[in-house]
Amino acid sequence: MLPALPLQVSSDPVVIKFFNTLKQLGFKGDTDARYTTRLSMATDNSVYQQLPHLK
Repeated sequence: MLPALPLQVSSDPVVIKFFNTLKQLGFKGDTDARYTTRLSMATDNSVYQQLPHLK
């Protein structure tokens, strides 16, 4: 059985700041900083369970 990811109900403040900055700079595409959305879209939603990291 695969190990379960730890429960995280919100995104990291760095992620939220990143999306807010994009909007302030005029980005017109869709964004969603919710942790659940990011997890479901990360690495093809497979067993890897890896989220993209902002550095």
